Amino acid sequence: MKTVITLCIVFLSLPVWGQKKPSATPIDSLQLPHIDSAIRTRLIELALKNPALQEADAQIAVSKLQVKEAKSAWLNTIGVSGNINEFVINNSTINGVPAATLFPKYNFGIAIPLGIFSAQQKNIARRRIDVNQAQKELQERTLRKEVMIRYENYREKKELLSLQKQVTDLQFNTYNESQREFASGEVPSIRDVNREYEKWIDQRSKQRTRERDLQIAELEIEELIGVPLADVIRNVLSTGK
Repeated sequence: MKTVITLCIVFLSLPVWGQKKPSATPIDSLQLPHIDSAIRTRLIELALKNPALQEADAQIAVSKLQVKEAKSAWLNTIGVSGNINEFVINNSTINGVPAATLFPKYNFGIAIPLGIFSAQQKNIARRRIDVNQAQKELQERTLRKEVMIRYENYREKKELLSLQKQVTDLQFNTYNESQREFASGEVPSIRDVNREYEKWIDQRSKQRTRERDLQIAELEIEELIGVPLADVIRNVLSTGK
C-alpha cells in the first residue's frame, strides 16, 4: 500500500508538459527538387577539392618534369676525350724512323652510348603521366559516388529522426493523458501510468539513437567536403544555388 501511495505522489508531482497535439509534418526543404539538386552539386564541388586529388595533381606535375628531364638527359651521357702524342712532341724516333710519321700529333674522340637516340625513357615518363591522370579520374569518380552515398544516408537518417520524433510526441501525449485520468480516478491503477511512462522512455531512447545516427552521417559527409554540412545547406537555402 505504501508503494502505491509513493508512486502516486511521484507521478502526480512530475511536471506535466502539456499535451502536445501532433502537428502536420512540415515540408523538409531538402526534399524540394531544386534545393536537393543545388546541395548535391555543391557537395560534389567541395569533395573534388579533397587533398587526395591534390596529391594526384602533384604526381602528374612530377611526371611532366620527368618527361622534360628525359628530353635533355642524352646531353649528360655523351663523353668527349682527347690526348696529345708525347712521342711526337718529343721528336722521338722508333727504329730510326721519326714518330711523327707513325703516330698522329693528337686525337679526339666522342663516346655516344648505343640507344642514345631511342625515346624509351621519354615514353616511360609520358606513360606515367597517363597513369597518374587515369588514377586521378578514378579518384574523382570514387569521391563523387561516395559523397552522394553519404548524402543519401544523411537524408535517410534525417527522415527517420523526424518520424521517430512524431512517435515520441504521441507516446508522451498518451503518458500525460494517463496521468490526468489517474488523477481524476478514471484509471484505478498506477500500473497503467507506469506502463505508459515506460513506453515513452523507450521511444525517447530510440529518438536519441536516431539523433546520434544523424550526427554520424553528417560527420561522414564533412570528412569528404572539409566544411560543416550545416553551412552548405544554409548557404543553398539562402541563395537557392
